[in-house]
Amino acid sequence: MSQQEERTLSYRELFSRLVGLIRPQWKRAVVVAVLLLATLGLELSLPIIIAGATDNVGNIIKSEAAQKAVRAIAFFGILYLVASAARTVMMYFTGVEQARLTQQILWDLRRQLYEAMQRLSFSFFDSAHSGQLISRVTSDVQRVARFFNAAFFSSLEAITILGGITIYMFWKSRLLAVVALSTAPLTLFIVMRTARIMRMLWRDARDSYGDVTTALQENIAGIRVVRAFANEDREITRFADKSRDYVKKVLKAVYNWAVRIPVATTVYSFNAPLILFVGGYLVIKGPAAGGIELGTLFAFVLYTNNMAMRIEMLGHIMGSIATASGAADRIYEILDKKPEVAESPRAVPLPEGGGEVVFQDVDFSYVPGKTVLKDINLKVDPGSFVALVGHTGSGKTTLVSLVPRFYDVERGSILIDGVDVRELKLDSLRRNVALIFQETFLFSATVRENIAYGRPDATIEEIKACADAAQAAEFIEKLDEGYDTVIGERGVTLSGGQRQRIAIARAILADPRILVMDDATASVDSATERMIQEALFALSKGRTTFVIAHRISTVRRADMIVVIEGGRIVETGSHDELLAANGVYRNIYEVQLAESPEDKDELAGRGREI
Repeated sequence: MSQQEERTLSYRELFSRLVGLIRPQWKRAVVVAVLLLATLGLELSLPIIIAGATDNVGNIIKSEAAQKAVRAIAFFGILYLVASAARTVMMYFTGVEQARLTQQILWDLRRQLYEAMQRLSFSFFDSAHSGQLISRVTSDVQRVARFFNAAFFSSLEAITILGGITIYMFWKSRLLAVVALSTAPLTLFIVMRTARIMRMLWRDARDSYGDVTTALQENIAGIRVVRAFANEDREITRFADKSRDYVKKVLKAVYNWAVRIPVATTVYSFNAPLILFVGGYLVIKGPAAGGIELGTLFAFVLYTNNMAMRIEMLGHIMGSIATASGAADRIYEILDKKPEVAESPRAVPLPEGGGEVVFQDVDFSYVPGKTVLKDINLKVDPGSFVALVGHTGSGKTTLVSLVPRFYDVERGSILIDGVDVRELKLDSLRRNVALIFQETFLFSATVRENIAYGRPDATIEEIKACADAAQAAEFIEKLDEGYDTVIGERGVTLSGGQRQRIAIARAILADPRILVMDDATASVDSATERMIQEALFALSKGRTTFVIAHRISTVRRADMIVVIEGGRIVETGSHDELLAANGVYRNIYEVQLAESPEDKDELAGRGREI
């Protein structure tokens, strides 16, 4: 994603978004909050119990009632143990419920993110790196858990403890409370300032981590190319450089945190001598003269240490928020991104028809100002076999990508059976347009599951019939497990021709109204090509078919050949008509025959005039 598209959400926006995630789980959130507050209440009671024990036992000892002193010590000791045990039990239940709530929310967020990616337009994926996207769905979502825990649970804990301590201190002694809190404002300022700096540092680190993931994903996907060119050392160096850059950015963030947060806690600790000095003076004065009991001073000391721990916790909280908010920014960039190709609220299913396709004054560009297609006017009759021919980069693939609305036209319209594709429901449109690409993608699943991808409910008999029509049944049955053989990732355990025939069987089973084949035989040998062609022609019967091909032997049966040059249609007609026209097609034809004598032999063998 480009830097121009990056947007940093404010903490207020992020907090609001997280509240939205909690809303469906509000009952469990309330349970967690009640358990947490009960746990914190028990924690706050411990210094008060110690203060009460100190004061009561001290007064009893002064009255020389030793037996009462023993009973008082026993009572407060048991009370302290009960409160501590209750706090431990409450901590357990709080932790369990908090984990359940967090994981449920993260599941929902990960699902939303994946769903958003599924609905984004192809233009987004044209520029996005898969490693960056994987990083956002996995590690970034996990880091939002830190934001969630820090922004809600840890913050609630810190605020409750600090608030309870402050109330107790002012209740017992305003003077000593002011002394105890005198350095808190400066400490909090340092913590908040650190949080703003840390957020940007962690954002840079997260982007760098995405680069590491991208390098790893590309290397794994292209391992054969790497080995073929003996580039292992170069790839190792490239990955090491990106990893080193990530480490540097992480360390920069850690160093900033490691310096600033200890400074904040040190600043706060300066009030400790003042508390002992002023508190000792107030104890000497005694409660009767406006002073305090010794137990109250003990409570102040304990609470001051507790407050120091919570202020240090605030540093950790802000660090976690800074770390995770950068990840949340990256997540919400995707969640907030609107698909460029969106379904109209008034969209309708594709009506019954034979598959007529009409291009009317179509212009298109991927980047504004750089036209790829210009003034495209073309009518394809239902059931026609249309071949698109032209030099690389002429716009053939772009033209057929507009039919299923992978992209929207810039000007003009595309109609299928009389309806503009922009007025159709996307699922209805795309279920009626099957595409077979030059680079066939198969999933890491069984042959059966790959063929039935478009129709998961298909019977094995239907799957076998489609495989037979695609000239694939013979080799499938020779596999170890037949149709239940698991295909390796991206279909690497099969040859290119085998992958193509499984893709054709998949398209046959989907029973589309319109078929698009993008140079489906370009990367196979002649024998395999003939088998694939026979399967393709069988598939094309009764369907409107677009074929992109560079080889004349693939397009010779076309009802209409469309020649595209520089994003414009320059010629249309049959094979013989275009040869007679002596134009661009004739030139492509003669160049290919000179480069591929087998095409000439094949055409001659079929009785075609060269």
